[in-house]
Amino acid sequence: MKIDIKLEKAIYNLIHLEWVTSQSLMNKALYLETTSFKGYAKWIKKRGDKEQTHAIHLFEYLKKRGAKVELSSLKNIESSYISPFQVFQSALKDKHEIISLTIDLYALAVELKDSESEQVLHAFINEHIIEEKHIFNIHQKIKINNNAKDLKPYLKIEKRNISEIRQ
Repeated sequence: MKIDIKLEKAIYNLIHLEWVTSQSLMNKALYLETTSFKGYAKWIKKRGDKEQTHAIHLFEYLKKRGAKVELSSLKNIESSYISPFQVFQSALKDKHEIISLTIDLYALAVELKDSESEQVLHAFINEHIIEEKHIFNIHQKIKINNNAKDLKPYLKIEKRNISEIRQ
């Protein structure tokens, strides 16, 4: 079944945001590599790869639904930071923006009675919320420790058990 044009355009907005966020996360990782938070750079790069994967998945989804697939040019991306705290604050803001847009898309899919899109978007919402929790936890640890340089216990946050994260 061909996707509704209104939903198609809205998904293109999410694809664009996912690409921009992916590149922004890579810039954040580059900054972190110049600080004592080098270990976080690898973690942030993985998040950037995930955002890129999300964009590609959405492209494939639109193609499968008969949409004309194209990528618009990306907006300017933030690339200078003054502290690791600011990096995670910015990453948290980016994640909130993606979650908000995805929830709006989900609501549109419900309104249009497009159950296939509902399922795809619901999965994205769940994944983004888990990622947001990881970013938030690191952000808070840096804030609590006044930008402390030694936060090694939190480097393995992405390996934590999902049930532990949901608590």
